[in-house]
Amino acid sequence: MSVVGCAPMFCAMFWRVALNEHIMELVARVVEWFERAPGIGRGHPRTETVRVLATLRRFLREGTPWRSLRAAGAQASGSTLRRRLADWSRTGVLGHVHSMLVGMLGRKAHPRKTAW
Repeated sequence: MSVVGCAPMFCAMFWRVALNEHIMELVARVVEWFERAPGIGRGHPRTETVRVLATLRRFLREGTPWRSLRAAGAQASGSTLRRRLADWSRTGVLGHVHSMLVGMLGRKAHPRKTAW
């Protein structure tokens, strides 16, 4: 048993999940900071950035096809993911987010500059 009273394997899994959630929230805040505020318009409200990032993580980790990605409690649909990635790419948000996150890690973690 560990200091907090749980089996080591469970504790490691718990902290990995908790850390992933904190990292996802951090990245979502960085994206939202660089993202231009969308104009208030008609239609469906915008999907939360953290849900879009969770869908991106699933797409990249599991190789789930775009059309199989359905909107659920913690995830966006594949079409929302494609649309937001296209918006972020077109407006330069992805490059800014990458630069800021690399800067947060420090030069030792990423010694060479990446051109966006």
